This record gives sequence, C-alpha cells and structure tokens, in this order.
Amino acid sequence: MLPSKNQKTIITFYYLISIEGVMKDFKNLMILFLPVFFIFIYKNSNAQTCETCILHANKKSNKMIGGNKEYFNNSFSEVPYINRLWFLDNPENYKNIPSEIINNIPYKDLVSFGGILAQDKVFFSVSGSPYGSGLSAVVDSVFMDGANIAQGTGVTAGPRTNSLIYGNYDAAARATLVKSTPSRFVASAAILDPDGNTHSVTFTSTGATFSPALPPYWANKIRVNMNVATNEVGVSMSSFPTSVWSSPWSHHPQKNYNVWVSTITGWHTLSDGSVDSIIVDGWTILNQTGLGFKPQNGLIPGKDTLDKSIPRLDNYFSNFVDQNNVLQPAIMFGVFTKGFIAYDLCSLEPFHGHGDLNSPNGTIGSMVHECDHERDLWNSDPIDYINTLKGMTITVGGNGGKLTDDSYLLALQGGGKMPLGLQIWNVMDNHPILQMIGNATTNRHTFYSPTTLGDSIKDKFVSEISQYATTKAKDRVASIRWVQYRDKDMSKPGSWNDWSSSSIHLQFREDKDESYNPIEDIGQSGGQLVFAPPGDELGIGIAAGGTHQNPNYGLIIDKFGNTKISRNIIFNYNDENKENIWDIFYKKENLNFCSGLNCIFMNKYGGIKSRYVQSEYIIATEFFQETLKTPSSSSAPCSPGQFTDDQNYHYVCISKNKWKRAALSSW
Repeated sequence: MLPSKNQKTIITFYYLISIEGVMKDFKNLMILFLPVFFIFIYKNSNAQTCETCILHANKKSNKMIGGNKEYFNNSFSEVPYINRLWFLDNPENYKNIPSEIINNIPYKDLVSFGGILAQDKVFFSVSGSPYGSGLSAVVDSVFMDGANIAQGTGVTAGPRTNSLIYGNYDAAARATLVKSTPSRFVASAAILDPDGNTHSVTFTSTGATFSPALPPYWANKIRVNMNVATNEVGVSMSSFPTSVWSSPWSHHPQKNYNVWVSTITGWHTLSDGSVDSIIVDGWTILNQTGLGFKPQNGLIPGKDTLDKSIPRLDNYFSNFVDQNNVLQPAIMFGVFTKGFIAYDLCSLEPFHGHGDLNSPNGTIGSMVHECDHERDLWNSDPIDYINTLKGMTITVGGNGGKLTDDSYLLALQGGGKMPLGLQIWNVMDNHPILQMIGNATTNRHTFYSPTTLGDSIKDKFVSEISQYATTKAKDRVASIRWVQYRDKDMSKPGSWNDWSSSSIHLQFREDKDESYNPIEDIGQSGGQLVFAPPGDELGIGIAAGGTHQNPNYGLIIDKFGNTKISRNIIFNYNDENKENIWDIFYKKENLNFCSGLNCIFMNKYGGIKSRYVQSEYIIATEFFQETLKTPSSSSAPCSPGQFTDDQNYHYVCISKNKWKRAALSSW
C-alpha cells in the first residue's frame, strides 16, 4: 500500500559512534559506543515517496543516500516507487509488482536498508568495545518480541558473585535471545481488556465475530497475515502419533497442537475504530495433511472436528476460564509455536530468471555454485597449551521437566542428495575426535583421530573406546577398545607387503581407575576378538588374559576355515548344579576327556588310556592292550564283567567281589 503524495515519512538512522571520554585517571581510558535511533518526519506536498524508503545519514556531509538517489539538505528530487520491478537484462524495463508480493511484506512494521532496487547498496556496520557485565558485555543485541532489553542475555561477565562460580569474563559481538512469546492479545469472554471488558467470540467458517467489538487499541495491532489460534479442539489427541518415527519404541512424542488455527486476511472496522469481526483464509489444524486428513472448507470451530470427535474446548495448551471457572472460546492474536534463534539460508539457483522485489538481482549472470556456512577460530599464539578454542556449545538448561523423545541437540538432514553427513579432520593424532559422555562422567564413548600406524613393534592406533564404571567406586572402571597393533618390524626394506604385520583387536579390559588415559595399555587384559592374529594372515582369533597386544589365544580360525585349539584350553560343560560333567583339555601330549576323576587319555600316537571303558562291544582292528594286573584275591573288590590278566591267568569278575581265573599256556 503506497502513501499519498502529500505525505511522506523518512526514517533516518543515525549511528553515533566514538564518544571518547577521557577520565582523570589515564589508566581508565575507554571508548564508549552508544547507538541512538532518531525518527525524523518530514512533510512536502510536491514530492513523491514510499513509506519504507530508508535513508542513511552521513552526519559530516549532511548528505542522505537512499536507494540509488542522493539527497542534500533534506530536499530531494525523486524517490523511486517501490512498485517498480527492475530487470537485470534491461535496466529501463519496469513494471508493476503483483499485489500478492506486496501483501507478503509487512511494510508498516519494516525498517529496511537498501535492496529496493537491484542497484541499491547500503552497508551497515556496528562496532563496540564491551567492558562490563550484562548488556555492557554485548555489542549488538537482538531480542525477539516477548523478550526485551531489560531481560538481559546468557552472557556471563561479573559481578563478583558470578566470578566465584565461573571462570571467565564473557563478551559477545552479538547476543540473540528468544523466549516463549505471548500473543499480542486474547479475545474471549474469559479475558478482560484494559478497560475491564470481556469479548465473547462466535466462530464462522470464514472467521469470527466479537461482542462487544474489540477496542481500537487492540484493533490497531491487527495485521494482514497475522497468525491466530483458537482454543477449540479440531481433532482428538488419539489421532496423533504415539511414538517418534526414528524411535518407534518411544512413548513420549511431541504433543501436537490440536486446536483450530488460521491467518487473518481482513477485518471489519466500525466508525469508532473498534473491530467487530475478522476474516481468515479457512480454519485448519497444524500439519493437518501430515496427520492424514484432507483439506476441508466450510468447517466451523466449536461445531466441526476432523475426526468426527465431539467438539470441546482445550485445557491442555491453554486454560481460558471465566470468573465462574468455566472454559470460554478464545482467539489468540499474533502467535507462533516455534522459535528460531537464527535462521540461515544459502540457496543455489539455476542460471536464469529475472529479478523481483525479493531478489532484485535475479540469477542471470550468476556464478555462484557453492554454499558454505563457515565459522573460523584462529590461534596465532605459538606457545603450546596456553589458549583455548571451543567451536560450538549447545547447552540445555532450565529447571523444566524431561523433553519429548523427538527432541535433539543436533540434527543433520541431507535431503537424499548429500553424499556425506558429518566430516571431522585435522585433529591431533591419538586425540578424541568425537566423544559422548553419559550422566556419570566415567561412562563415555570416544572415537579417536585416525592416524598412520607406526613401523615399530608395539606401535598402536586406538580407534574407539567405550568406557564405563563397573561399580560406583572409581577404581572399578572397564572399557571396550578397538586397537590396531604393529606385530612385526616394518622398517626394513621390502617388509611393507607383509599382511600379517599388524592385528586389529576388539578387547575388553579392566582399567586401573578413571584418572588413567584409556588410550594407554594399562589395566588387566580381558577377552579379545582379534582380526589377523600374528601368524594367521586374514584369520580371526578368540583370546583372553595375557597382555593387551599378545593375549592367550584359545581358538583361531585361519583364512582357509581351519579351526585351531591352543594348548591348555579347557571346555567345561556344566549341568544345572554347576558341576563339571565333561572337561576336554590338552596336556602333556595327551588329549584328555574327563568326567569328574574318570578320564580317557589319547596320546599323539593314537593310543587310549582310561580307568575303565564301558561299551556293548569293542572292536579292535589289531590288538587290545591293557596293563597286566593280578587281583589280590578271589574276593577282591570288583564289578561283574570286569576282567584283567597277568603272566599266568586271565581273571573275570563273575559277581560282586568274586573272581574266577583260567590258566594261560604257550603254543
């Protein structure tokens, strides 16, 4: 909307800098930068202008520059209309801007520097020298609506009470603060306006009416495209997801707003400036189609719902009750449901297209083909371990309750076209490149910076360590590590192609305590899974004990699939009473199969030795060999069926403790 020719408004921004104050004590010399904002209203019946032409003042020359025109001594010849569209390929080609583009820009509430035409150039610079606490520690402060300058920032700089618990004096070039912002005003039979009156709300399919009408001081706050929300439920909570898409097992998803909302397109003003009705572009539920409901016209809050549930007033997100504690319909004017601390957009556009009001230069002739969001932290001090750089810190604070399961600290979304999600490089060798710490400081997952494995035996590279406390005592700390060891000396010529020169270990260990660096080979070595164990190229081994690099291997599978069982390895098969039923072990050149004290011994020549053998029958392909033994008497202890021999007789136990014998003869 353009102003009349006999009225123009010039908003001039003066930035007063470098007010230098020299105090008596020269040690306290400081420069203060004080921004001062002046609004200058100037009337000229013969000039043409627009209400958003912003002029930049140069105090020294008394010369004001706005758009691509120059003005001297508060007089000017022409100001370009805002409803002209400039084309890059033909600077003389202007035409009217479509009205829908103008309606999307809140000119009445906008302060704009440059950009009205493609050739407009206005540079804005802010500088200052912080010196104290609170806002005196901030050069540029940005506060969104419900937060104002009196509410301060999160920058901590003094006084002494803060210094007692915090190790720095902070200063910020820019401090940005976003807080939960109330609506501009609420119309309801439950809400009193400043004059003590309430305003009943009656909804229609295209807006709402008010009785009595909204007072002029509220009416003046209404804007086209203003968001409004009701407390009329448009869909029951049961229609919303009960879990998070990324964690289907979760039970605490975000609580979606289920009330009717809309955007103001117009209103009806009475002769006294009050407003008795508003017009909206139809009522909807936030994320209505995302919940599976089709767009619908003609629905009336308080009468209709998307899921055919019984209409009711919300008391979860709001609670508008009258003096009788009865919920009343309400409309909240000027609302938002999500606050951005900052929103940055870098858009790569195709190499064509003319300019418009939002993009005065268009894209013709553009060579931009790369977007980057870079923040540089530089350290020019050559002294080691004296300075600190911290790239980004995201802190969740406050005294509120637990957040919904779809809350997060950092999310990366690649749009299905980004080939790499997160890349970290150039961190010091053998130092953490990514660390996740639990609520107990001992519990952590640490990924270390990749590095080249050295050529000397015992050189190692630690890739990842997961460390945790086995008990509440600090001396009971354990970890699981991914480590690569150099097992052979690779410094000699020609040794570089030895595949078995290094092994990779997934190892468990008990650390000494949390004060020890987990990257070092300390503590007691536990179980390990070893890839390419020494002597078995491309094999895999299971080991325990020993040292971190050279554990005791119990089982090795080589690259051909052969299984090797090492010496002195015992396999225990326990029954329900936790007693050994069978032990199988290799000892003194014998493979031993034991049940309790009863064992069968197999030597390397294939011989078998046992206290006794029980079988239905035994077939010996050559000889059956036994140790010659003579019972002490015919009533010596025995079991039926037992037999033995000596040089003269063959003895058989025919019943318990009763032997008979047969004489042996030569032939």
